[in-house]
Amino acid sequence: MTWLTFDMLRASVVCLFRRRTRLGAFTGTKRRVVRRVAGLIVLGLAAVSLAGCWPFNDPPTAAFTASPLVGRAPLTVAVSASAAFDPDGAIVQYAWEFGDGSVGVGENASRVYAEAGTYTVRLRVTDDDGEVDSSEAVLIVLPPLPTLPPDAGGGVCY
Repeated sequence: MTWLTFDMLRASVVCLFRRRTRLGAFTGTKRRVVRRVAGLIVLGLAAVSLAGCWPFNDPPTAAFTASPLVGRAPLTVAVSASAAFDPDGAIVQYAWEFGDGSVGVGENASRVYAEAGTYTVRLRVTDDDGEVDSSEAVLIVLPPLPTLPPDAGGGVCY
């Protein structure tokens, strides 16, 4: 396959321009003008042909909020990926890992943590071109408050 260079395309456009105008060979200033116009036409055609098949993709950006980040068990945490975006398309998949072995899908999700501990929540987003990005946040689940036995003395404290 032979690749066309800019000079080859410009020469072809100049040749076509000469035939269409019936002015024959150009000299001096006219020749420079024709070459510049031909160069602009070729650049315009190249830009149009590339615009329809741009081979590059900008990856998505995974971003989310989790609320609350600290609390006592059992702790219900709501997560939202409404801040995630794809600059040149759309996000087609939201995948959550809650750090305790459970998973979720969708832009919004929630999880109840029954055990105290530190958990890493991860969001993984995939865009319409297959590019992936991920983000994470750390949750701290504190042990539940102890329950006190009922007062045996009839509610009177000494």
